[in-house]
Amino acid sequence: MIDLISDHVSDASRANASQVVTDIIHGRGTHTVVNGTPMLHASAGNRGNTVTAFFRYIRRNQVLILALGHHIDSTRYQLKYKHRGFVGNAGDNFIDLNRK
Repeated sequence: MIDLISDHVSDASRANASQVVTDIIHGRGTHTVVNGTPMLHASAGNRGNTVTAFFRYIRRNQVLILALGHHIDSTRYQLKYKHRGFVGNAGDNFIDLNRK
C-alpha cells in the first residue's frame, strides 16, 4: 500500500504518505460520500504537501484505495491516482466534499 501511495506523491510528501497508511491500518479514516458512494478518507501534511487517500475496507485486512491526491483547500482535492472507474464529483480529477 505504501508503494502505491508513494508512487503518486512528491518526495517532500513521503512522510505524509506514511502517516496516511498508518491511519488506514489503524482505522482512523473520516467517513464521507462521493457521488453517492460511501467511503473513508485519511489526510496528512500541511498546505502544499498534503496527501489524501479515499478508500474502503473490503475485508478485515484488505483495503481498496479509490483515489489519491492532495488538498486544494479544506473541502476540495486534486486527484493524482484513481482506481479504474472512479470519478470525482467536481470534474474528472477533483473531489469537492461540499458537493452533493
